[in-house]
Amino acid sequence: MKTTLVQVRDVPEEVVARLKARAESRCQSLAAYLRDLLTREAAMPSVEAVMAGIAAREPVSYTISDLRYSHEPGRCSGTDQRELPTRMARPGVVRVSSLADRATLLSRIQ
Repeated sequence: MKTTLVQVRDVPEEVVARLKARAESRCQSLAAYLRDLLTREAAMPSVEAVMAGIAAREPVSYTISDLRYSHEPGRCSGTDQRELPTRMARPGVVRVSSLADRATLLSRIQ
């Protein structure tokens, strides 16, 4: 793999000290630690790509009873996603296309 030199100027001393301490705790040089940090960061999708992926998904439909059921005591993990389409294929379904819509519905039923 071809590499290039990257230089960062004007990094506060306390930031460098913290990064050096983290590198030492992993038995790495500062350069190796920063290289790994930058490699992990570059491998992550951009916020725009994540948001575009979310926007491209089909909206999920909920009924009021589905929302009440998901907030019953003892329902920590919510409903199994594989069950949702079958459970919600009935009359009176409310289509919820965003978390804000879901929060609005939840505030109305509580």
